[in-house]
Amino acid sequence: MKIEFKNFALDDVPLYYKWCDKPYIKELWFKEGYEPKEAILDKIKGNGISYPFIIKLNNESIGYIQFWDCTCSTEIFPNEKKGTYGVDLFIGEERYLNHGIGTIIMKAFIKKLFNEIDADKIVIDPSETNKRAIKCYEKVGFTFARKAFDGVEGLHIMEIKKEDFTTNRCT
Repeated sequence: MKIEFKNFALDDVPLYYKWCDKPYIKELWFKEGYEPKEAILDKIKGNGISYPFIIKLNNESIGYIQFWDCTCSTEIFPNEKKGTYGVDLFIGEERYLNHGIGTIIMKAFIKKLFNEIDADKIVIDPSETNKRAIKCYEKVGFTFARKAFDGVEGLHIMEIKKEDFTTNRCT
C-alpha cells in the first residue's frame, strides 16, 4: 500500500467539491458556521496558514488532508507555541472507510510533519460525537488534551508530541 500526499492544485477542485457534497463529509465539515467548501481556493493560492494536500493511495486520489499553523488560530488554540500544527482530513471515497486506512494515512502524515516541517506538536479537533475519528487518532498515538467549543459544536481536542510519536509503537 503506497500513501502519498500531493500538493493540492486547481485541477483537484472539482473532485474536492464532489467529495464535499457527500452527506457523511458535509455533516461534519460544512455545517452552518464553518468555512464553506470554496475556502479551498484561498488555501491553494497560499494563505500562509493552511496547507492542503490530496491523499493518494496507490496513485488514486481518495481524500483530502491539510495542516495549519496553530499560532495563527486564536479561538480554539490561543496559546500554542511555534512548531504546533493542526491537522484535518477526510476520506472522500467511501470504499476506503472502515478499513483502517485513516489510521495509516494519519501515521504517514504525522511522520511527514515531524520530519519535514520540524513540528514539535500536532493537534486535532474532532467533534466530540465523531467516535470513529477519535478512535482512529488514538490508534495513531494522539491523547486527549481538553474539550472546547468552536461556536458550532463541542470538540474533543487531542494532541501528539514529536518525542511521543518517535518513541511509541506508531512509527
